[in-house]
Amino acid sequence: MSSQQQRVGGSRQYRRITRARIRDLEYYLGNDWIDYGVISADIVIEIYRDIATSAYQPMQCPSCRKYWNWTLSSENKKRPTYLRQDVFGGIPTEKEVCWEC
Repeated sequence: MSSQQQRVGGSRQYRRITRARIRDLEYYLGNDWIDYGVISADIVIEIYRDIATSAYQPMQCPSCRKYWNWTLSSENKKRPTYLRQDVFGGIPTEKEVCWEC
């Protein structure tokens, strides 16, 4: 089983457990006490927590020597951004030419 299949299975299990907990809260507290917006945001964050840290690895441009990676904008579109040199300086990264070079 691949790691992607394990993540998908894990997220399904997490959603199933979360739905059961929500049903318990609905039974004991009623619908007036539950903030469904926060619950759905927590589910999305938990599902993508493992994916977000490993999907876009930092890279270093061999021309300008700046560190950069791909990030998701608020519109869920990939865009390149430079990383802080004082944080990422000196770590081994893949070499790839940045969008300005």
